[in-house]
Amino acid sequence: MAAGQVSNLCNVLFHMAMGRWLLPAEYGILSSMLGVVLIAGMPLSALSNALAFFSAQLLQQDRAGDIFPLVRSWSWKLLLIAVPLLAAGILLSHPLAQFFQLPDRYAIILALTILALSFFPPVIGGVLQGIQAFVWASFSGTIWSIVRLIAGGALVYFIAAAAQWALVGQGLGIIAGGALGLAGIWIILRNASPSDKPLPGTHTYFLRTFVVLASFAFLMNADVLIVKHYFPEDQAGLFARAGTIGRMIIFLPMPIAGALFPKTVSNGAMSAQHGKLLARALAYAGLIIVPALLVCSVLPQLPLGILYRDWTPSIAMCRLVRCTIWAMSPLGLAFIIMSFELAQNRFRMTVPLILCAGGYLIGVSIRHTSVLEIVAVLAIVSVLTLLVLIKGLGIHIRRLRTPIQT
Repeated sequence: MAAGQVSNLCNVLFHMAMGRWLLPAEYGILSSMLGVVLIAGMPLSALSNALAFFSAQLLQQDRAGDIFPLVRSWSWKLLLIAVPLLAAGILLSHPLAQFFQLPDRYAIILALTILALSFFPPVIGGVLQGIQAFVWASFSGTIWSIVRLIAGGALVYFIAAAAQWALVGQGLGIIAGGALGLAGIWIILRNASPSDKPLPGTHTYFLRTFVVLASFAFLMNADVLIVKHYFPEDQAGLFARAGTIGRMIIFLPMPIAGALFPKTVSNGAMSAQHGKLLARALAYAGLIIVPALLVCSVLPQLPLGILYRDWTPSIAMCRLVRCTIWAMSPLGLAFIIMSFELAQNRFRMTVPLILCAGGYLIGVSIRHTSVLEIVAVLAIVSVLTLLVLIKGLGIHIRRLRTPIQT
């Protein structure tokens, strides 16, 4: 939690610097390109979940020596995907730049390069999470945020106030964090010998998790891309500020989900201890989300002033911040429940999440005359997502409490 909040602080400082040093149009470009990376990259956390799940299982089976070969196997597979994907993206960069109303294609090329680099940290972070090496995982995530802040800020301030240089800082942060995490895995597992048993089959779990997290990533990050598509640059840039503040409500409890996952890994059997750990995680998340939500609702000028030096925002901007954080807040608790279900190897939530993401897309295609209409659609699907996950969780809790009939 402590390291996670250091990363959150660095992310706040990064957006504070970019929001102040970049013009609204450039900040809108940066936010939209980071949105592309987040939407495409968050499903890669499905791979992180898969590696955490199977690393935890290998430890339970006294097969720690098989974890590093698992990392090596997946790294080669990802390299064979990342390189062609990057090449195809570069070839299509011009029409993609036109779709997002970008002045040139350099920002989209950098975003695709960052996406290719982003394929590998989930493997490293997933293993560190699965073996509960939380110190190394924390250092890896923190150094990523620190390098992005320092490198991106220095490039924007000293070279040019353009979104492209901020994206370069993002890429350097990914490289630094991944290298440190890989060093941690090697140090921890260097004396463990691999067994003669075959590596566990991870593909089915990965693909099913991929679908779940892709749907959630769309709900969490698509707002800025949708607004960028439908509205002018300056308006999209101002909305990006409200969207960034709203997403912080979701990011704050994520370290709790990261600690909960490896402690509740099972093949579908929910124990009473697992239920207690989930309840504790939800309580901790609520203690973080509710105060942040209330502060930003009562004093929206506070996050706007801290991040973007806008201490006297307009009434419309204050309303947008309030509406956005309330629209996104249900997704913070939904993420905790979703992570728990994935740790339990249960995928009943897959179809409902796909329907929620599809409903979001259909809703904004119908109602987008104002930015607040898009936020209203997001609020509806966020609440529905949380309710769907609670309902699915309730089914498993009732099964746990129902005695077995003999």
